[in-house]
Amino acid sequence: MNVVRYQVDAFEVAATVEERSAAMVILAETLWNDKNLGRSAMRDDARLVPGLVRALQEEGGERLTRVAMCAAAAKVVRALGKYGGAEASHAFCAAGGLPPLIAVLGMTQHASMWASWALANLAEDNSSMKRSICAAGALAPLVGVVAAEGGGEGDDVAGARERAAHALGALTQGELAHAEQLGLTVGGVGALLGLLRDGDDARRASPEARLRAAFAV
Repeated sequence: MNVVRYQVDAFEVAATVEERSAAMVILAETLWNDKNLGRSAMRDDARLVPGLVRALQEEGGERLTRVAMCAAAAKVVRALGKYGGAEASHAFCAAGGLPPLIAVLGMTQHASMWASWALANLAEDNSSMKRSICAAGALAPLVGVVAAEGGGEGDDVAGARERAAHALGALTQGELAHAEQLGLTVGGVGALLGLLRDGDDARRASPEARLRAAFAV
């Protein structure tokens, strides 16, 4: 049986938030470990995108369970943006996926990392997606992640800051209006410069994160 379809089935028939979260986490890990599945996920099951939006919009259950499901869903969207092509990205946007994905930013550093990475992949080499993401209000919360406003420690902070800078770079590349909007966002340029200044603290900024920040400034 197709693995993606099996996990989408498991998500759809789940009776509790905990079961839906577990199905989404397994799907995310499956797509992470098998890039070929990521490339075929959209073709294999058209229910994937609505399921992702539903997961991101979940309001029931314990907060930690919801956050885990949102982080996993964002991880799947990352694969969708990277391997699904423009059609998959636009399908996710048309299904109303951007606002709840952006809302994941700031939940936790771990969740913020995957949401930022997903936004970066959706935006890269896709001008219409860049416009949609910026119009949905992604710049300010991405700046908040770069500024590490949510606290946290170690790899979670460094990874979240790197991927938020990645997303800001993807959104502003070749888009003067978005670069100007970033410049007008409170703390925007300062947060990126702060990431560059944190170069001596590997717990807060990896070399890759500083490179992303330099690209985005």
